[in-house]
Amino acid sequence: MNLSTISLLIIDRGELSHVAEFLARYFGKVFYNCITAGPYMTSPIAKIGEGLDGVEWVEKAWKKIKKVDMVLYPDVFDSDQMEFIKELEIPVCAGLGGTKMETNKRYFKQVVEDAIDTGKYPALRNVTAYVADGLDEVWEYVEDKPGPLYLKSCEPWRGDWETFCHHNRYATKLFLNRKRQQLGEERANSIEISIERDIKDKVCEIGIDGFRLNGSLPAYVPCGYEKKDAGIIEKMLKGLPPILQQVADALSPEYDRLKCQSPYSCECVIAKNGGIYPIDETIRAGSPCTGAIMEMLEEKYAEAIYSLAHGELPEWSEKDFEPYGAEIILNSQWYVDNELHVGLPKDVAPHMRLRNAHKKYGQYYCVPNGCGSTFGTLAAAGKTPKEAYEKVLDMAKELEVYQMDYDEKVFEACEEAIKEGGKHGIEW
Repeated sequence: MNLSTISLLIIDRGELSHVAEFLARYFGKVFYNCITAGPYMTSPIAKIGEGLDGVEWVEKAWKKIKKVDMVLYPDVFDSDQMEFIKELEIPVCAGLGGTKMETNKRYFKQVVEDAIDTGKYPALRNVTAYVADGLDEVWEYVEDKPGPLYLKSCEPWRGDWETFCHHNRYATKLFLNRKRQQLGEERANSIEISIERDIKDKVCEIGIDGFRLNGSLPAYVPCGYEKKDAGIIEKMLKGLPPILQQVADALSPEYDRLKCQSPYSCECVIAKNGGIYPIDETIRAGSPCTGAIMEMLEEKYAEAIYSLAHGELPEWSEKDFEPYGAEIILNSQWYVDNELHVGLPKDVAPHMRLRNAHKKYGQYYCVPNGCGSTFGTLAAAGKTPKEAYEKVLDMAKELEVYQMDYDEKVFEACEEAIKEGGKHGIEW
């Protein structure tokens, strides 16, 4: 496939600016627009995407939409815009109606429970303990209960709430008091929070990653073992093993109904008894996993984006990819509230996936954009998991970033999860 004559417009909210720079290696022209809606827009957010190699930053996406060959939404929001562009018969790679599976947790859980209730899919039940309306109800439920209990938002307002784990009443009370101050009285009394039990006898978590076209997945599917907020090891599997295929089969009818042609990930928990439970859907270029998959597929990743936009399932053969990929999450406390300079040696830069990035004076900077301390990831591919993650760890040592932090033991944890998955038929 020759993409050198194809123009691509990427509409994003900043966090996935790295996708534009990667795809610019293969598409003839890549335009990038960062949505900056707000009553008092700020210039730092607006400049995300400026100066990135091979990328032309555009202020107004609507001026370009009918002048490009295709459009990509790498993030999960703005489903109404995605649908509108599709109605204009402009090829678009986007989550479309399927974004609801990520942004509406209560809806997703009901889909999962309905699939489980058919009796076809051995799975873990009763994960959700209670759904609370407002923080008072959250406190009433957890106050006298031992942890762990996971407090997850059921709503799409991701900036309002990140998952919190209740271990004891003392820490949780401090957390909820702080959230009251941040959200204000009205929002604190109305926010819908799902309180979820720790999954009993959990042995590991694994992601069914890569791409989704409605109810279908490609013949080769990247799957990954992740240590939460630290990193991931991916392997390209030819077909899914039975324990993962049952999850794909359970969710596919809903995606056929909602429609989806997008990067994708399904996070699943496996228990000792062989039960499996999907706990989160990601209808976007999730991080981690996207960086590793890009390294594994290289140009085939760009071709997959093109295929999805044109309603075709991505295809590749074993000669087209490296079998393993690894990705590590990079943090800096300075970045939470301050623009961050990222010193990148030339040999490392192609493997870096920066968030909210722009480039000036030949240097990369990340703009704080409400995304916490994570400023990016490093990724590499290899013939073995060890080859891939040793490349990543070696590159991380070369970075020059103020207050940078990462988990040096992350891949040891992933290796342990790989062993557990092997006991349930996931050959690695």
